[in-house]
Amino acid sequence: MMRSSFARLDEHMKEVLRYATSVLLIRIIGTLLGFVLSIIVARLFGAEGTGVYYLAIAVITIISTVGRIGFDNTIVRYISSYASEHEWGKVYGIYKVVVRIVFFSSLVSALILVMSASWLAVSVFEKPIMEKPFVIAALAVVPFSLAIIHSEALRGLKLLTSAQLTKTVLISLVTLVIVFPSATIFGLDGSIIAYTIACIVALISGRWFWSLGIRKIAGSGSYEQTIIPMQQLFMSSWPLFGVALTGLIMQYLATILLGAWGTIEDVGIFSVANRVANLLLFPLMAMISILAPKFSALYRQDNIEDLARLARNSSRLLMVFALPVALIVGFCSEFVLTFFGSSFSKGAVILQILLIGVVVNAVTGPVGNILMMSGYEYSVRKVMLVSAFVTIAVSIPLISFIGGLGAAITMVTGGIIQNVYMTLEVRRKMGFWPIGIGKLDK
Repeated sequence: MMRSSFARLDEHMKEVLRYATSVLLIRIIGTLLGFVLSIIVARLFGAEGTGVYYLAIAVITIISTVGRIGFDNTIVRYISSYASEHEWGKVYGIYKVVVRIVFFSSLVSALILVMSASWLAVSVFEKPIMEKPFVIAALAVVPFSLAIIHSEALRGLKLLTSAQLTKTVLISLVTLVIVFPSATIFGLDGSIIAYTIACIVALISGRWFWSLGIRKIAGSGSYEQTIIPMQQLFMSSWPLFGVALTGLIMQYLATILLGAWGTIEDVGIFSVANRVANLLLFPLMAMISILAPKFSALYRQDNIEDLARLARNSSRLLMVFALPVALIVGFCSEFVLTFFGSSFSKGAVILQILLIGVVVNAVTGPVGNILMMSGYEYSVRKVMLVSAFVTIAVSIPLISFIGGLGAAITMVTGGIIQNVYMTLEVRRKMGFWPIGIGKLDK
């Protein structure tokens, strides 16, 4: 039965599933490590301490995204295209230029965070306890940004296991290993110090993976580096930077506003519920890691028919997994949250609301990556701007009046609008529906 099902898949989907075996395993390990880390942080510090930790992580992610200026998506797109045509001079050229740009821009962003830490903690969040965690978080910005860039560069070379180790496993693993001794010495600040050290380890490992991988694929000979015009790079990265910024609004606005208007405990409970919901998205994230370079290569070859078939089949597989698991977790939400501590069971309804967004994400599949890897960055930016505007509009009254529940409704509403709109854009721009209903396409 399994053999006949596999035989019906097109060759591109078979390649995706072959890669997915190892990548999904790495992704599962990374996701489980992150989940265990969340439980340990919650058990060590309670709901309030967990809120401090996740608010600091949110700030690291936001400042790092600003520092990357959209180049994380640009580098995977260009490297995958150039590598597919064996233009190694251009691969080397784009890697070095992007790493330098992101280093300096992330450094400037981190320095701004250090200088504004007191103002953010006291005036914006009205929580002076956050000043020191924000300063420590600034130390993680540069290594985190460069670790992400190296992970995306590895994705472009289809070194997906190394990419997932750099981006997913190492940060959670190293934080998990040293969080106990770090917390013993530094208290709550120790959890953020552990995360910062983990980002440095991930960067060093990512650089090592890149050096080994590029020599293995391109050979050990010397290649004349092709200088990629800066204007060309920024023409691709700026719209993607806009997408990244609006994506931040979609992902972190609820947490930030909850931190400003609610209590640190509210942030902790919401963050844990969100973490559990995101656990169900790991097949989508793993699939995107494999599909993004594949979409780019198929579009560059003008093979829209295979691209469409690949998109629909991946959507079907994600839907088959997500729907039953989301139903089970939804029914057992209060029990699941008690693993983090009894105080977190108050987030059961929040988790159930967030699971609606998980199902919609799985059903629509990797629509954003289809557009971005096919050169429709401006369409993605337009969708993200509309979704971000709606998210902001609904978040202010909802979060200010009903706290964590409002934050969950905000995230789900914005996510549904974003995914449905992008699905319509794929249909309008590329001529096919990316959602797969029915049997697998042959």
